[in-house]
Amino acid sequence: MRRTARPWRHLLIDLSPLRRSRDLRYLVAGELLSQLGSALTMVAVPFQVYALTHSSLDVGLVSLAQLLPLIAGALLGGSLADAVDRRLLLLIAELLMALCSAGLAINADAGARLWPLFVLPALAAGFSTGAQAAMSAILPNLVTQSEIATVNSMFQALFQLGGVAGPAVAGLLLAGAGVRFVYWMDVASWGAAIAAAAVIGPQRPRRVPGPRGGDHAPGLRSIAQGFGYLRGRQVLQGAYLIDINATVFGSPKAVFPALAATVFGGRRGHDWLGPPGTAAGPRGRPCCHRVGCRDRLLRAGALAARRARAARPGRLGRCPVSHLPQHDHPARRAR
Repeated sequence: MRRTARPWRHLLIDLSPLRRSRDLRYLVAGELLSQLGSALTMVAVPFQVYALTHSSLDVGLVSLAQLLPLIAGALLGGSLADAVDRRLLLLIAELLMALCSAGLAINADAGARLWPLFVLPALAAGFSTGAQAAMSAILPNLVTQSEIATVNSMFQALFQLGGVAGPAVAGLLLAGAGVRFVYWMDVASWGAAIAAAAVIGPQRPRRVPGPRGGDHAPGLRSIAQGFGYLRGRQVLQGAYLIDINATVFGSPKAVFPALAATVFGGRRGHDWLGPPGTAAGPRGRPCCHRVGCRDRLLRAGALAARRARAARPGRLGRCPVSHLPQHDHPARRAR
């Protein structure tokens, strides 16, 4: 029986790191709730924009407005995560995202003006990358090196679970309780995530000497060092470019509200479409959008780059992680 049961164990996520790390348990619980709440808002904002304007172009512009804050937040957040207490950075970023969600709820209560639906999600997008950078730097400190891949899988599963369950709940809430309640639910989820992050131990970075002998300091110089490290490293460059391309151009989510309103039965249609990048995307196929396609492209791109560089071994060297801005997803940051 043991020999026949063992292969099935490899198909399941190993939860043993949760039993050994109290701080990891709190972070996983907080991440699960925040992912569910964020998925609610990801559905509610396009729905509300389309309800106000009846324009898929405006829905697309809301997403486009988030691009620069996402990039800037990722660069600055990675630099800060190398220099300050990661728990403090996580708490501040999550608090700011909670305030953005509260602003969306207040805007819905006060008559739903359009400009907050552009500004507040854009700000939240920038803050989210700071939180993700902090989470990326925290996770390896909570588990052993051999468990990092397991934790990556765990957080990827949380991301998918939130992306599947969140839109389903959002469709029901939008049809019943309304958009204001959805935003306040997101605020409550961020409150739970903040409480979970507050009880973990301090996560101070290890001091890494700078290029001139001083401690590593956040700022433009640190970001420039990260870009300097990327120069000539085709594997990393290809991975980042493919990721950005899939994130920006890999989803037709600007037309989701119009499809939900005109084809799939109004507000409840949102729970079928789901946010991009999850298994709840169009037609419900896990690999129809960003996650499956992007992961396959990343593996293929990395393999092609390694083969292209096979004639020049020894060029990659070792990566000074503390000098690189952290990447964006908790499931990989360990993404």
